[in-house]
Amino acid sequence: MPAGAVRFRDPAGAAGEKREAFGQAAQPRLNDRLPYRRISSGELDRARRRKEQKQEQSDEREEKEVATPCSGTTRSTMTPMTTLEDSEKEEEEEKEVSAALSEQKTKKRAPLKRSSSQHLGNMDDSALPDFDIYPEYLRIGPWSPVAYVYLACIFAWLLWSSTEAVSQYSAIRLPEISWKARALSGALGCYTVYVHWTAVKAVGWWPYVSYTMCSYSLLSVRFILVALGGGAVAEFIRFPTLAMNSTTTVVWWALIAPAMMLFMPQGNARRKFLEWNFSFFLVNVHLLNLPLALIDHHLTWRPLGLWDIWAGIITAMMYLVFYLNVLDKRGMHFYIILSPRRAWCCVPGYTAVLLVYFLNYWLLG
Repeated sequence: MPAGAVRFRDPAGAAGEKREAFGQAAQPRLNDRLPYRRISSGELDRARRRKEQKQEQSDEREEKEVATPCSGTTRSTMTPMTTLEDSEKEEEEEKEVSAALSEQKTKKRAPLKRSSSQHLGNMDDSALPDFDIYPEYLRIGPWSPVAYVYLACIFAWLLWSSTEAVSQYSAIRLPEISWKARALSGALGCYTVYVHWTAVKAVGWWPYVSYTMCSYSLLSVRFILVALGGGAVAEFIRFPTLAMNSTTTVVWWALIAPAMMLFMPQGNARRKFLEWNFSFFLVNVHLLNLPLALIDHHLTWRPLGLWDIWAGIITAMMYLVFYLNVLDKRGMHFYIILSPRRAWCCVPGYTAVLLVYFLNYWLLG
C-alpha cells in the first residue's frame, strides 16, 4: 500500500470478523456439550439464532407479565411453538451427550471381598461360614503388644528348657508292643486314611492347612508307625499327637463353634452350619479323634516327661507361626480366638490351648 494512503474499513469485513469471533467463542461450549462429534459452521449459526430468539421471547414474556398478570394456564397457551421445538431439540441433544458419556466411562470393578473364597475356591454351597462374620478389628490391623510379650515368654521357656528336654528324649525306653496292639493300630490307621480320602473327595485339599487336619494327620502317621514298628519316630510324635487332637476337640466345641454361631446370621446359615458340624467328616476330626488318640496312647503307654511337653508346645508354636504369618494375613481366619490384635482375645485363646496341653501332661503321664 502506498505511503499516505488512507485505509478504509469494510463493514462487511467487520461483520465477518464479529461472526468469526462469536463462532470461536461458541465453539468450546458446544464442543463441551457434544465431545463426540464435530460441530459445523451452520450448526453454530443456528445455535446463535436460537439463543437470540430465546432472549427476545423471554423479554416479551416479562413485559406481558408486568403489564397484565394472568394465570399459569393462560401463560402456557402463550408459549410460542418455536420455544417448544427448541426445548425438544435441546432435550434430544442432552440425551445424546449423556449416552455418549456413559459409553465412554469405564466400568468400575466391584470391591474384592476378603473372605475364604479367595483361597478356598467357590464355597457358595458350603456350610463353612464366611470369615468376614468376625469383627474387622480382630481380622485386620496391628498386633497388640501383649501378644508379642506372651509369645516371647513361651519362646524363651522353650529355649531355656531345650537342653534338658533333648537329653530326656535320648534316655527314653521304647515300650514293647504286642502283635495285637500293632494289628489294632494298623486297623485304626486304615480307618483314619479312609476319613482322609472322604475329606479330599468331598472338599479338596484346603482343610490340611488347618490345625485340625494337621493333628488328624499326625494321628494317622502314628498309628501306621506303631503298626510297622517305627518306635523311635512314633515316640517323637507321641505327645504332639495326643495334645493336638485333644486340643482340637476341646477348643472346637468349647470356643470356636460357639463363636461362629454367635457371629453368623440367624436362619439358614446356622442350620447349614449345624448340619455340616455333625457330618461324617467333622464328627471324625472334631470328636472321634480324641478317643482314638487316647486309645493310641494306651496301647503303647509309657510315663510322660519334660521332652513330651516340650515337643508338644514347640509343635504348637510352629503351627501358630504358620497360622499368623500365612493364613491370618490372607484372610483365612480359621481360629479367631488366636487373633493377636486384641489382648482380651489372644491371652485367653493362647492360655486355653496351653492349659489343654498341660492337663494332658498331668492327667495322662
